[in-house]
This record gives sequence, structure tokens and C-alpha cells, in this order.
Amino acid sequence: MDGPAAAIRRSCRGRSGRCRPTAGESAPPAILRAEEQRPDEWKAAVAQAASAIRAGRLDKVVLARRLTLKADGPFRPEPVLRRLLAEQPNTYVFAIESGGSCLIGATPERLVKKTGNRLATVSLAGSAARGATPEEDDRIGAELARDGKNMLEHALAVGMIRSVLARYCTDVRLPDAPLLHKLKDIQHLLTPIEGDARGDVSLFDVVEALHPTPALGGMPKTDALAMIRGMESMDRGWYAAPIGWIDWRMDGEFAAAIRSALLAGNEAVLFAGCGIVGDSDPDAELTETRLKFRPMLSALGALQEKRGEGAT
Repeated sequence: MDGPAAAIRRSCRGRSGRCRPTAGESAPPAILRAEEQRPDEWKAAVAQAASAIRAGRLDKVVLARRLTLKADGPFRPEPVLRRLLAEQPNTYVFAIESGGSCLIGATPERLVKKTGNRLATVSLAGSAARGATPEEDDRIGAELARDGKNMLEHALAVGMIRSVLARYCTDVRLPDAPLLHKLKDIQHLLTPIEGDARGDVSLFDVVEALHPTPALGGMPKTDALAMIRGMESMDRGWYAAPIGWIDWRMDGEFAAAIRSALLAGNEAVLFAGCGIVGDSDPDAELTETRLKFRPMLSALGALQEKRGEGAT
């Protein structure tokens, strides 16, 4: 399968290699180079992690990698935000600036929302592509909901989140089976989970207890984080961090900063991760990371392709 760099070269046309801007918007900077982080080494890490899981050392770990874009001009957050808002409905669109850098993205993953004593969160784990037609899209979604690897990955996340909420709530509620959460380029298994918080529970208590969820780190949490530090040849920085807001009533909402990129001048560093379990296939996991790069590649003007009716 071609990597993101090849897709960028195919989709960006013209003498300058620029992708066409939308109406009324200046052209994004031309991508001069796309550097994937050592795909073969990452696949070897996936195989090693899956072997450790089969041996009983842990249940799941999330391994992430990066893709770096070099452009002929600076990446500006404002047009990227506009494209994310237009292209990524049903997500949390965000931008956080610090110094000369900006973390920007459109995450589908709520960490937790507090309204009065009601706590609401989701388990978002298990992924597949969208179909080119409604029929193909339905077929892929049905296969995802039956797939053993993805259902196990999802069940592990549901179990951990439910157990955390049970420590802070008098009642925890969730459906019997996951739903399909469909985004522009990808669809996920999603289980909404909510509970009634005890009176002395704060939003920050629950954020601290949940983060990182098994969809972001793995489980058991301590073992998964140790494996991540040993196997990921990068610093995650702000990637997958809790981001959100809180008001004077101590109500608020936090999400996980995935499907994101760090913009710094003429460079954009994109991040994507996958949940690894015992029967994970390294090639399939690499393909999944490339699918998860797509939202930010498109928002940065580095990927424009015709999509079928099924990709909405």
C-alpha cells in the first residue's frame, strides 16, 4: 500500500505542487517533503507488543507514530481550523497555541462531560475505513461490529471506563452493544457510558482517573505506559492529552487531543496511534494509522481526493 507521501504527491497537482484551495481562501503552503517515522521499525514494535500480550504481560497497548510535513511556507492555524470545521462534523475541533507552536485537530473522543451530578463519557475503540458507497459503508460497519480483534479492543476500554465511573458514581449506565460512530474518513465502535456522580466528586477527579483510557494508553495502565515509553521512538508531547473547559459551577467537558498535528512554522507533525492486542497484524495497524492521518492531511491542504457518497 502506498504511504501518505505517495498519496500527497498524487493528490497535489499543478506546477507548484499545491492543492487547490476552497473558494475564497488562499492556497495552503506547498508540501515539499513528507517523512513517515520508520514504518518497518514501527511494525516491528507492534509485533513485539502483540507477542508480549499473548504471553500475558498485559492486555492492550496503544502505539503511536508520527508523520512530518515540510512546506514552502508557514502553516497558519486559521484556515486549518476552517477546513476542520467544514470537513469533520461530530468531532471536537481545537487549537492550543504556546510560543511559536500550535496543537490543532478534530478529535472524536470525549474523555468526560460533567453537568450537575451527571457524568458522561464514551469508549471509542475499534476502527475501520468508510465505504465508497452507502452499501459498502454498511458492509464495512457490520464487519467491524463482528470483528474479534476490534471487539476485544473495545470491550477492554469499556470495562476500564465503567470500573472508573463506578468509583465516583452511584449508578453507571451503558448499552448492551457498541454503536457505530461514522466520521468522514473512518468509523469507530462507540459505547456511551454515563453515571450519577456523588456530591463531592469534581470533574478533575474523573479526568485524572480516566486519562489515559485504554484507547489512548492501554491496560493495565502502568504496564502499558512503560511499554509505550520503551517502544515509541518519539515524544508524544501534547498528543492525546486531556483538553477542555470548566465553568464556575465546576461543570465542563474534556476530550482527548487525538487526530491532531503540531504546527511550527513551515513544519507540521501529525500523530496517529492504534490499539494493539494479541492478534494485531502489523500491516493492518500501519494501514490504520495512515487512515487516521487523513483528517489532518486534508485540513492542511495536503490531501484532496474524491469521496463516495458513503463518506460523509
